[in-house]
Amino acid sequence: KKKFSDAIAANISVVGGLIGIDKTVKYKGALPENADANTYREMGIWWLNSYVGSKSNFPSSTTGFFKVNSDGENNIFQLIECVPSGKIKKRCTLNTGAWQEWVDI
Repeated sequence: KKKFSDAIAANISVVGGLIGIDKTVKYKGALPENADANTYREMGIWWLNSYVGSKSNFPSSTTGFFKVNSDGENNIFQLIECVPSGKIKKRCTLNTGAWQEWVDI
């Protein structure tokens, strides 16, 4: 039986190839149980399940796609597309290197 996160990864890979982003933004699988959002500074997409393990610096009770965009410096943008609610949460560092609080958008 295929895991849900594996099925999502396959779909992202196909869609990414169709729209030409497969070489820049990769699906990197599920976040580890002890993931710390502050350490994710490079571009990528991960599956987030805050109910599993002890994650740091993520909004509590959140499940969905965790995406990171970065210019390789101090401008880092993190986004969570929540499943199944469809809500979107974001935060960024904007030149200072200091993280803003998570907000709903």
